[in-house]
Amino acid sequence: MPSSAPKALHCENAPLGATAGLVYNNTMTISAIRARFRWVYFLPLLHLAVCLAILLGYAIPKLEPLTDETEFLTAADIPISLPAVGLAMGNRVVPALAWLFIAGTLWWYLLSLGAQFIFNRFKRRTHPN
Repeated sequence: MPSSAPKALHCENAPLGATAGLVYNNTMTISAIRARFRWVYFLPLLHLAVCLAILLGYAIPKLEPLTDETEFLTAADIPISLPAVGLAMGNRVVPALAWLFIAGTLWWYLLSLGAQFIFNRFKRRTHPN
């Protein structure tokens, strides 16, 4: 009975104990997993960092100029920021910022996943190996 656990295979060209020679399920190397981690999470983490800077601007009076970035963030998150604009017009600033921070970060994550999916399909089409 075959087990469902991933099997690690060792490439002959890799030095003994090298992690680059491990292949899981014969498809993804450890370096490919690390590369995916780096670029798929870059934009959401950047969005979250800008959100935290804006939050610091609202919390610390000396950092108040950071709150000007809210307009930039709203423009960058245009399809997702429309409910936040509606909430802000109704004088509900805290729910608007919460929506912008949470939904906007999720939006950038989904955009990154979509870009990776399209890139991988294009890569497979041009390089069948």
